[in-house]
Amino acid sequence: MLLFLDVISPIPEIYVIEDNKVIFQRKILKNESDKLSDFIIENYLDINNKLNLTKNLKKIAITAGPGSYTSLRVGAASISGLKIAQDLNCCQISVEDIFKFKS
Repeated sequence: MLLFLDVISPIPEIYVIEDNKVIFQRKILKNESDKLSDFIIENYLDINNKLNLTKNLKKIAITAGPGSYTSLRVGAASISGLKIAQDLNCCQISVEDIFKFKS
């Protein structure tokens, strides 16, 4: 399983991907005025309970910007914590890479 954290969108999202298919998707915030730091851990723990990410997660990825500086920092800190705690491979994906992939 791959956990993908999109922190560059106005409302950040978490995706879980397995066998090149999105098996889970969730908006982390209810609206743009919410703070990512208030909801990211709560959402991860809920997804972990549903999909047993602690056991099944093999890779993690995060969008690298441009975007809200605070969202990028909170997202990067969260991903770094997962990377270290679970010894996971991690990569960052830029908006440019996403646009190249879509074309």
